[in-house]
Amino acid sequence: MFGKYLNIVDETYLLNCHDSRHKDIYRLRKSLSNAKREEKIPKLCAKIADSKNKWQINEKFPILYWHAYVEQVKEIDPLVEEDFLKTATSYLDNIGELLFIKNPNGDDIIVLNIQWLCSRVFGPMLATDIFLQYNKKLRMNKTFYSRSDIDEVFSEFADTELLLNLLKIFELVFEADNSPSVPGSDVQFIAPALLVENMPESQWRKDSSKQIYFGRQNPMSR
Repeated sequence: MFGKYLNIVDETYLLNCHDSRHKDIYRLRKSLSNAKREEKIPKLCAKIADSKNKWQINEKFPILYWHAYVEQVKEIDPLVEEDFLKTATSYLDNIGELLFIKNPNGDDIIVLNIQWLCSRVFGPMLATDIFLQYNKKLRMNKTFYSRSDIDEVFSEFADTELLLNLLKIFELVFEADNSPSVPGSDVQFIAPALLVENMPESQWRKDSSKQIYFGRQNPMSR
């Protein structure tokens, strides 16, 4: 039915998604990598794909915000227009070379190393105890996480200060209302995806700038 429209691989993969080192995951990665090499991509996209690893100035934060990304690409093609670059970047996002994240409140975000984001950020933050490959991860069953908690988990593989800003943009963490205002004090954060108890009522206050809320809400306070 779909052979005319899709490049179907004539292999079967038995995947254990709890084990990133499973032998069939390696086979699948190799198959996808071979398919990518065979695909012809636009000239500018190919140049960006070849150059993006060189742009990872901070290995613990392989992220470029849009203005910095444009500057890097203009070293490849000084005449590139931003509208065309957005189209090219969306194409690279579609084929898995990078992540192009639209940020309505500021600069768009380019994730140059997708594996870093998944294995070093999302994994330790959201993984349950089933995922044994993460020696350090944020503990569940907590309402508040301190900066020290986050630093302990991520500091080895990520620039914590920059990462916290990114997690706020992704709305994976929110600064708690009870955070101390004294400079140098340990700020408290809420990670809605890890909440087991109801969200503290003060966090559910109506805010005209944001009408969408995340996490659990006490039904009696609605």
